[in-house]
Amino acid sequence: MNFDSLRIFVKVVEKQNFSRAAEELNLSQPAVSLHIRNLEEEFDTSFIIRSPKHVRVTRAGELFYQKAKQILYAVDETRLELQALKQEVSGLLSLGASYTIGEYFLPKQLVMYTKEYPKVQTQVKINNTREIIEALIDEKIDVGLIEGSISSSDVDVQVFMEDQLVLLVPNDHSLARKKVATQADLENQVWIFREFGSGTREQSDQIIQELGIQVKRYYEFSSSQAVKEAVMAGLGLSIVSGLIAKREVFLKECKALAISSNSHKRLFSLITKKGRPKSRAAQFFEDMILQSPELEQQSKR
Repeated sequence: MNFDSLRIFVKVVEKQNFSRAAEELNLSQPAVSLHIRNLEEEFDTSFIIRSPKHVRVTRAGELFYQKAKQILYAVDETRLELQALKQEVSGLLSLGASYTIGEYFLPKQLVMYTKEYPKVQTQVKINNTREIIEALIDEKIDVGLIEGSISSSDVDVQVFMEDQLVLLVPNDHSLARKKVATQADLENQVWIFREFGSGTREQSDQIIQELGIQVKRYYEFSSSQAVKEAVMAGLGLSIVSGLIAKREVFLKECKALAISSNSHKRLFSLITKKGRPKSRAAQFFEDMILQSPELEQQSKR
């Protein structure tokens, strides 16, 4: 039995006529008759009773017709799924990421993504969280990766990672010998902050407010790297993501402390615009971020 014979049999039953079936299939009538005869011989039963004007289907033929349609439907569905697997993912993928994620997390993820989908051309916009949300709503980017909170009803939010916040201090600071900084330790210090609109700034302001800390003086910088450089130069203290401080702490260029007795964590989220259709490139990127085993391990640290 082959699938061509099944298709021919189904067409004959539906048209109730060999000639009309042959015409639609672009075959000769003898060729159609031969396929039907071969099927009947293979299953050792009669499926069709022939007459000069039309054909009549036997009970066995009715059963075989229903089964043949199910088989052909499954074959066509499988063929489409296999074609989709072989279809190359290509086109433009426009991403937006807040500074911490864009500079210290996203590059490694893009290495994995581009190995899997080399035909996708990727553009990355790095800015603070507020700007990334606005770019997404204005459809200037397809997917955003942000830190901090979001309240827009136009945006779908999916958390993909938990980030630990730490206190970064210069090596020669009086707090550098401690592992945990208390509220009293943080009173009247000089601080290094990110700019307003940054997810890190939102979190550091919240922690300082919760602890009721008096800020002696502060400086603002619009990049995480500048914040780290300012701390290492001895300009002041800063609350940063443990992700961005990992290299400098490992190299003993500065110290990272826990803040008070609480575990100060924040969420990293993937955002997309509600109701906007997703390209295959965007959907596969989203799936990679949300399902990556590496992220699960990182979020448990």
